[in-house]
Amino acid sequence: MKPTKIIISVLVLFLFLNNAVAQQIKSNVKTVKITTAEFKRSVPPNLFAELSYTDNNKNGVLECEEGSILKIKITNKGKGKAQGLNVKISDDLMDKNLIISDNNIQIARIEPNESFTVEIPIKTRFDIVTNKHKLKIDVTEHFGYDMDPAFLRLSTLEYQQPKLKFSGLDIFDSGEGTMSIIADKQLQKGEMVKVKLFVQNTGTGIAENVKMSVSSTDDNIYMEDNKQNIGNLKVGEVKEIWFTLSPNKRVDANGELPIFLTLTEDIGKGGINYKQLPIEFGQKPPATEIVEIDANFESIAKEVAVFEFESNKFTAAIGNNIDVAMVEPTNNKIKNSVGLIIGIEEYKYLPNAPYADNDAELMKEYFEKRLGLEQVVIY
Repeated sequence: MKPTKIIISVLVLFLFLNNAVAQQIKSNVKTVKITTAEFKRSVPPNLFAELSYTDNNKNGVLECEEGSILKIKITNKGKGKAQGLNVKISDDLMDKNLIISDNNIQIARIEPNESFTVEIPIKTRFDIVTNKHKLKIDVTEHFGYDMDPAFLRLSTLEYQQPKLKFSGLDIFDSGEGTMSIIADKQLQKGEMVKVKLFVQNTGTGIAENVKMSVSSTDDNIYMEDNKQNIGNLKVGEVKEIWFTLSPNKRVDANGELPIFLTLTEDIGKGGINYKQLPIEFGQKPPATEIVEIDANFESIAKEVAVFEFESNKFTAAIGNNIDVAMVEPTNNKIKNSVGLIIGIEEYKYLPNAPYADNDAELMKEYFEKRLGLEQVVIY
């Protein structure tokens, strides 16, 4: 029996596709506006276009206030020059919160065996709603040698609001930086303790540039490190914040002390304003409550940006990855070969990878069509 060739691919190797090298033709990356031009009919051009699209975070979904670039590389493979070209992008929903810059670009001419690349910025405003857009890409030529239309199906995602939550606290009255009267993990008058706060983002979006402030209305309560920048909090993430607390013996309080927590984030919609902390003399704080957050991106992952076209004069890629549907199948089959693809979306101790299932399916198709493997096993 012939030995079996085994190819193991973890999806980190998806970037393997980046090494696919196409034949390079002279390319100019620029945008030109035509004011006046004289065009003369000659041998027809033969236009081809290479499409690519990348959004800022490279997840294929255009989110609230996110930018992206649609790149169109037009190549003239004919014997005559292409003249008076016009590249136009139109949104089927005509959404004012989806901004397509330079959506009507003019190119004076493209000589035979030369290329011209245009880059079209596409971004969303804050008020964008979750929707599915179909952007039409039209490339026309002065003498009618137009390209067939192509389309970019693009999903937009409305603002995902963070929600900062106070989850609990612990009191440490022994160890470095403390001064205890009774070492019982409770606060007494005249002690200096370390307080560990637990803060969680229970919303559906990242809390960016979070700032923490703990204050008191009683001058007899001393604090250190009670104002901090704690950075970003991902969905479901918990952060621990330490500060020093020392109420002197003149504090007069029954029940919770007048100590208040304020948390802010960049957008200003998911913070905490002046929440009284459950700190009392001679009492253990309530148990910390951490919420299990299930950020469901499955439906979004299935609607990542994709190009659609019928003409064989188009090739396309999303981000840095070649569109598998556009890869030419190989005529060579590797006998007794097996490909193993592993796609993992959910992790116990690491952030989830919501697009791994989809990537695994794409790699399976690539292994079969392009590499010519006889059997591909997907896990």
